[in-house]
Amino acid sequence: MPYDGYKVLIVDDNEGNIVVLNEILGQLKQCEITSVTTGNEALKQILKKDFNLVILDIKLPDIDGYDLARVLKSHKRTIDIPIIFCSAIFTADEWVKKGFELGAIDYLVKPIREEQLMNKIQFYLSLHEKQTGLMHELLHTNQELEKQNRAKSEFLANMSHEIRTPMNGVLGMAQLLQLTELSDEQKDFVNILISSGKSLLKIINDILDYSKLEAGKVEMEEIEFNLKELVREMVIPFIVEAEKKNLQVTYNIGGEISDSLIGDSYRLVQILNNLLSNALKFTHCGSVQLEVSLLRRQENTLLLQFVVRDTGIGIPASKVDVIFGKFIQGDSSTTKNFGGTGLGLAISKSLVAIMAGTIRVESQENSGSSFILEIPFKISTEH
Repeated sequence: MPYDGYKVLIVDDNEGNIVVLNEILGQLKQCEITSVTTGNEALKQILKKDFNLVILDIKLPDIDGYDLARVLKSHKRTIDIPIIFCSAIFTADEWVKKGFELGAIDYLVKPIREEQLMNKIQFYLSLHEKQTGLMHELLHTNQELEKQNRAKSEFLANMSHEIRTPMNGVLGMAQLLQLTELSDEQKDFVNILISSGKSLLKIINDILDYSKLEAGKVEMEEIEFNLKELVREMVIPFIVEAEKKNLQVTYNIGGEISDSLIGDSYRLVQILNNLLSNALKFTHCGSVQLEVSLLRRQENTLLLQFVVRDTGIGIPASKVDVIFGKFIQGDSSTTKNFGGTGLGLAISKSLVAIMAGTIRVESQENSGSSFILEIPFKISTEH
């Protein structure tokens, strides 16, 4: 059986053993055999070549074979090199066990029989050949899947205008129709049409936004904005919506925070909208709060903390670590009971990361949740 291009390293301080091993392995005509007598020489050879197998004596004049194995198994480049220990001295069960614990694939006791060694070498090289082939196939498959995934994401990202524009047109015409003289029944129909259209547009926006994020087509803007005005205008619709559910929505911005900041205010609003919308959706009594505070200032940059806190249903401890995944919600019944795509938090996490910030959640089931953002913004030099 040919093993074209395989490289075997023999490490043994006994010249006689090296001669015997070379004669035995020399029958594998396509194998390149390298022999050394010390651990340091072995390390030098391993730095030069990529070996497919190491036959390693334990008693060496500088470092023993066990220590050499530890070195090989502690580095990414050499961790997968198969090691066969050989020894005429360390033959007790505890030494054999130690060899396997260090990652050896076999442990041979000298004197080594030719047939035994040949069978084992052929087996391990054959196994290595199959493993290498499977790894290449897996790598190729992963590359193809990544290519297809990028193509899908780019397609959906490019479809943004084509999908959103007609939907906005439908909503616009429905809102114009709402201004005309209609019977009570027709008004109900138009209201349902507008409500359903807005829900559909929200779903479309979530899917397209996440696709753009996956395709790497989202870029952050650096524009000046007034934080207090932005938060106030954003919160007002939630206050109105909360009143319908007999809930209270409040917000507070630390007085030490500069009014004029520089950053992507559109993406900040998108993130806070997602969090406030979720908080209101999953809260049946009590309140929803938004607090903005200054964590620290470094030169012309402020690290701000945004906390969206609610008194809602909370998140089970087993789900806290997965809720930021795409198409994932805290409970399988969430979509049925509350609607949504399960993309809001995934989008928010991706946007926060692009803005060089962090997001985390603190929650207890039936006791509410707190989503905590930490995002840096620059201070406007004009203010």
